[in-house]
Amino acid sequence: MQMRFVLLWMLFFVLTLQAAVAGVEGDWTYEIKDGEAIIKSSYAAGVVTIPRQLAGYPVKKLGSAWIPVFGWQNTNITSLEIPDCVIEIGSEGLQNLSSLQEIRLSKNLKIIGRRGLAGCDRLKAIEIPKTVEKIGGAAFEGCTNLKTVVLEEGISKVGARWFQGMQSLEKINIPDSVTNIEKYAFAECLSLKQIRLSNQLKVIGNYSFIKCKNLLKIEIPGFVEEIGYGAFLGCESLETISLPKNLKRIGGFSDCRKLEKITIPDNITEITENFFADCASLRQVIIGAGVNYIGNKAFKNCSSLEEIVIPKNVKVIGSQAFANCINLETIKIEGDTFVGKRAFLNCKKLKKIVLKEKFRGYEKDLFDGCELLTQEDIQALGCYSQVAENKTKIDVDGYLRKNKWTKKDLLPKGRDVWAGDSFFATLKNGEEYQGICTEKDDKDLIFKKAKTNSQKELESSGETIKVSWASVSSFSSSPKRPDGYFEAQQALLEIREEAKEKFYEQMGGACFLKVKLKDGTLYEPVYTISISSNLGLVRAKQLDVNNLFGEVIEVDWEDIDLIEVLAGKDSRDNKQ
Repeated sequence: MQMRFVLLWMLFFVLTLQAAVAGVEGDWTYEIKDGEAIIKSSYAAGVVTIPRQLAGYPVKKLGSAWIPVFGWQNTNITSLEIPDCVIEIGSEGLQNLSSLQEIRLSKNLKIIGRRGLAGCDRLKAIEIPKTVEKIGGAAFEGCTNLKTVVLEEGISKVGARWFQGMQSLEKINIPDSVTNIEKYAFAECLSLKQIRLSNQLKVIGNYSFIKCKNLLKIEIPGFVEEIGYGAFLGCESLETISLPKNLKRIGGFSDCRKLEKITIPDNITEITENFFADCASLRQVIIGAGVNYIGNKAFKNCSSLEEIVIPKNVKVIGSQAFANCINLETIKIEGDTFVGKRAFLNCKKLKKIVLKEKFRGYEKDLFDGCELLTQEDIQALGCYSQVAENKTKIDVDGYLRKNKWTKKDLLPKGRDVWAGDSFFATLKNGEEYQGICTEKDDKDLIFKKAKTNSQKELESSGETIKVSWASVSSFSSSPKRPDGYFEAQQALLEIREEAKEKFYEQMGGACFLKVKLKDGTLYEPVYTISISSNLGLVRAKQLDVNNLFGEVIEVDWEDIDLIEVLAGKDSRDNKQ
């Protein structure tokens, strides 16, 4: 038995040696693993070319275990050429090459690790090959002279955080092969002034250009369907932007302080919360006919706005939607629209409200600070509220929980409907169905009935239904919205705003929480790290700030079912 154990151990040792063998060849220290060479360190200087092979094995990776190949501080390398056999620059692999002025990357490079080229402060230009699939966070941090980035034609995306914080980048051309710019791709590129987007671009991700403070203008190509939340947040110098007619979703332009005019395409259905907040130069906004909802604080602090027309399809104007629009004189409301609390707060020059339908809203505080409107003017509007008492509001909250809906656009003929998609459909014979598609099929709509627009609430019978697409008269990824839906939605928003305010008061700062979501997910204990449109949390082992995991969780306030404050910042605090 002992002999068998010894033999097995020796076999394991031999296999290990075969899997990873270290060696030195010239200026290069390397490791052989799985038939490939990984360069671990080097004493090379001046104009350097990475070897193609070491010990007869192709060099595939530069850097290992977060250790820079050329040391933590290197002032000796001025030029670097990476052969086409290399597919990865490891984390911190080529960082702090403070004399590096030029670099040629492998044409087959796939990965640049976190801080892979950080601190190369004399590097002025770099070309990213089309094969690159991932660039880690802070890959170019401290490259203070890197002003030119060339993306090779053929690259399919600009990945998340690829160029975040590249403070000297002034202009960039996105090749037509790119279809997706992912979240934070160019975030905080403070010197970026010009960008030419791909003509085939379809998606601009969340926060992709946030705080590009010197970006002057941008033209959105005609194929773009989605601009994510906060994509241009804080672009203080952005003066003009053109939006394509095919655009289906857009996340807003808050804090674009020099933006003067904009037209919202007809395909857009919602102007969301804080959409144009703090756009101090915004003078002209044309709202598309498809918009049915203007969110809370959507135009707050738009101090140059003088007139606005609300199209007839708008069902709700959220609370404080036009708060502090101090130069707003005229507002025209063309439909039967419900107006949230304090919607026109401090509109000091507001003197004319033109109505074509009934005016519905919260009487209290609606026109606070509107110095040119008399009480007689307000009474003449016939303002009234449909939702007033807390009991009614609680019922509304329960109603909306049972009637969830998604915000996807109307889908044509089911050609883009996949298994798992939820929908509401009306047949030509008048039958109505709400269900979950079980398989993609171009001839038939195949689905199971659902109680709500949720995969978790399929009817227990599990009956599969098949109808011909030719028999479908209308199809939507949202369930049918009953009369009064938007009013109910706004009432719920009002409740949540009040709940948040009370919660802030109770918290009194960062603290430990128990948070339960409506889908049953429970976080306990977690520690607050941010409180804004979302609640930012970090997991904790116990009620002690020295025992936090580090995993960051962002929770939408609308998804929260229960919040309980467990303790304050100090672990000795009593439960509140």
